[in-house]
Amino acid sequence: MRIRGQTIWKTGGSLLALAAVFAIAIAVNMLAGGLRLRYDLTDEKLYTVGDGTRRILKQLDQEIRLKFFYSSNITAMPVPLKNFAQRVSDLLKEYEVYGGGLLVVEKYDPRPDSDAEDDANRFGLTSQRLPTIGSPKFYMGLAAVAGDQVATIPWLEPGAEELLEYNITRLIYTVAHPKKPKIGVLSSLPVLGEDALPFAMPGQPRPQPQPPWLLFSELEQDYSIEEVPTSSDSIDAELDALVLVHPKKLGAKTLYAIDQYLLGGGRLLVFLDPLCIVDPGTPENPEMGMPGMPNRTSELNRLLEAWGISQESGMVVGDLTAMTRVGSQDGNVIQNPAWLSLTRKHMNPDEVVTTGLDTLMLPFAATFAGDGAKGLAVTPLVSTSEDSAQLHTMTLQMNPEGLLSNFEPGLKKLNLAVKLHGKFKTAFPDGKPKNEDEDDEDADKDKKDETDKPKEPEEKGLAESTAPSTVILVGDVDMLHERWCVEEVSFWGLRARQRSNDNMNFFLNALELLAGSQDLVTIRSRGRFNRPFEKVVALQREAQTKWREKENALQKKLDRTREKLRELEGKKDKEDQRFIWSAEQKREIERFREEETRISVELKDVRKELRKDIEWLGFKLKIINCGLMPALVAVGGLGFAFFRRHRAKK
Repeated sequence: MRIRGQTIWKTGGSLLALAAVFAIAIAVNMLAGGLRLRYDLTDEKLYTVGDGTRRILKQLDQEIRLKFFYSSNITAMPVPLKNFAQRVSDLLKEYEVYGGGLLVVEKYDPRPDSDAEDDANRFGLTSQRLPTIGSPKFYMGLAAVAGDQVATIPWLEPGAEELLEYNITRLIYTVAHPKKPKIGVLSSLPVLGEDALPFAMPGQPRPQPQPPWLLFSELEQDYSIEEVPTSSDSIDAELDALVLVHPKKLGAKTLYAIDQYLLGGGRLLVFLDPLCIVDPGTPENPEMGMPGMPNRTSELNRLLEAWGISQESGMVVGDLTAMTRVGSQDGNVIQNPAWLSLTRKHMNPDEVVTTGLDTLMLPFAATFAGDGAKGLAVTPLVSTSEDSAQLHTMTLQMNPEGLLSNFEPGLKKLNLAVKLHGKFKTAFPDGKPKNEDEDDEDADKDKKDETDKPKEPEEKGLAESTAPSTVILVGDVDMLHERWCVEEVSFWGLRARQRSNDNMNFFLNALELLAGSQDLVTIRSRGRFNRPFEKVVALQREAQTKWREKENALQKKLDRTREKLRELEGKKDKEDQRFIWSAEQKREIERFREEETRISVELKDVRKELRKDIEWLGFKLKIINCGLMPALVAVGGLGFAFFRRHRAKK
């Protein structure tokens, strides 16, 4: 009986202990239910609110209500959309934690004919429908309300999840700081749109108005935009920043106005281009002296010279590490070294403008050289690799297929975008120009005829910056057009635009640095959720280099054979033998065919090696992903069992 009592006591004690552990677990869960204990193990902290967001939330001085409208009642909602909505909800909780009580998150389910649906429509949120017959419309948008200030994100794009934190923080910043920075835009292209002519040319259809470029239409959400004519002789000093896009053939007075705006404390974001694709061009090319060739070049050489920077006219940059596959004029696909697809290794990781950016596409870009004038610091933002060189625009236009065969790297990096900071000196030491021909020799002759007239006092203007300022120079304009920075995608039957690279992010980062909140820059420059297999890309590039060498060798052999055939043809004695192959010619042709076959086999071997390397890399990744973690758990379990057994023996 004693043994039985001891057994019952031990069993009861074990049950009580188990019940106590269970009760403690419940209590801990209840107490920790309101806590958000998380640790982000991703390489780029993709699931952590950034420092820029925290600083903006810390500076709030009024209550802001974030209203999240999501149709969670739809059971047929695709799983990817549900998962995305859950990530949005989780991120909003992070915002509320760091909001210090001044940021309140409210969630609404806008069911049909409900007050929540009326509110969603009142805020201007966009409804969508699933691609199934009879499916109800659903919402997934966000509204921020601060007093009488309201800002919205009509539809949260699942395809742009890497910008989710930036878009939400920008929404909060917009209602917290309702006054928009004032931006001036000067361009020879219709980046802000263009009205149609009120009449049509005889025999031509009536012209249609041109909409603004997508990037510049989005600027109106955060900035007050003022168009600056290309013939302006003064720039509004109240502008927070001035954006120059393809400033082509500006007059001396306009250059002087830009010069004085900068010296007065203004900031410039300049996009120049040696060969602008979106520019239809004018029927002349003064740089080449060849009438009839369209001029698609923009430059600010007079200002750049005063800043200690040079841009070589008529030259574009090629880089073997940033080649892009593009279509040629004959319908083939070629590797174009002047069409740059840049990655992180081409960008300055220490600058907020480029930190965190992944890819940039610059078709036919210019390069900037020079260490800057005295008092100016020059910081490269985007550069080529050492496998780069400058190419003439004429070669690029006349023989794009032959660029690789004659490409010779200069073994040094070339700057595609730079930042200048410090005190600038004027490019007009003699003061404001009196006419647009100030620099022409003919103008000096005309002035001699006016010696008897009384001279007007010269307007000297500023000779040096009143305070340190900043200029950002970029060697490409096409990168800003939607053709090379966004793509249309389908997400579960829904059509949407998605950024295909970081061109827009680069522009917005630079403009934010010059005119807006620098805290927003650090948010926008976060990593992507979908990251490329960089090792696979490197293997492909290595194999492509081998292909190029083989192809060049084959082409050279072909050229030599054709030259030999021409020599043999010239040795014939009779005119009527022109189209009859001699025995020597036949042997030469057969030798060439054998050589061509041999090289083709080598090319196939290169491709096989490429596939073999990629397949082996994929196999190793599968082993690591599928086998490493279970193996670690198994080893840990065995180690713990061995430890307990060893301890029990003692």
